[in-house]
Amino acid sequence: MTIIKIAEIAVTEIRMANVQTEVGRERTATMI
Repeated sequence: MTIIKIAEIAVTEIRMANVQTEVGRERTATMI
């Protein structure tokens, strides 16, 4: 159970990081 929960948290964190990078790219594109 704990291993599965840790894996789920890791996946959600990676997804959040991907979303943040996408938003950052959009912001940099608008800045340019």
